[in-house]
Amino acid sequence: MRVYYDGEYRSSQFLNYSSREDLHMELERKIVTGILICGVVTVFIVVSALVVLTGRNPFFVKKKLAVGALLLSLSTIMSGCKCSPGGIVSCYARKV
Repeated sequence: MRVYYDGEYRSSQFLNYSSREDLHMELERKIVTGILICGVVTVFIVVSALVVLTGRNPFFVKKKLAVGALLLSLSTIMSGCKCSPGGIVSCYARKV
């Protein structure tokens, strides 16, 4: 969806930011989180290979579960945006 604001094109997803600094911080957060996710996926693959090679060693299974939990947490952070006064909005429903 194209939106023209003050004579220039802006994506509608960026109209909720009050300043360029807020937009810059949000984009920086997404870039850093994306790089972290790539690193965690690499670690997850290595630990998964070690689990298979060591015959399901309990130490490596625990590490694999911990890295998988970290990966899920980072993907949740990545899917949200700080565009509302109430905090981070994401596609995950809150448990009430």
